[in-house]
Amino acid sequence: RAADADECSPKWKEENDYLCRPYEHDDTDINNSKLHIQGTKEQLTRIQELITAVCQEHGTPDNELGLNVPLDVLIYKLAGCDEYRGNVQSMTLENEVLTLDVEHEKNADEALKYALAKSFGSLSIKIVKS
Repeated sequence: RAADADECSPKWKEENDYLCRPYEHDDTDINNSKLHIQGTKEQLTRIQELITAVCQEHGTPDNELGLNVPLDVLIYKLAGCDEYRGNVQSMTLENEVLTLDVEHEKNADEALKYALAKSFGSLSIKIVKS
């Protein structure tokens, strides 16, 4: 979906306002992972642009701890599913590998991997749990 995504309509924003709630957790519910994504320069740029756009609209772009990008909104834009909670906390592009630091509820790292692969095709994604 996001590979060719248009701006979200006002109706979508109104109907899905609940997506933009902060990810609240206790220490037993939280997991951290790094996703190392390899793909074409165009794919990696589009992923970065998507994350930046979601952060600007629904997250906190200039947090002292880094980004705060709601994972449910990002996965919804990629694959139409809004059941996974968490935050993308940073993204770094180095040596043609885009690395995302993600704070998430259990198994949400696999959901983000699936959503990215579904939207962007031939990505190579490696998950390293922190």
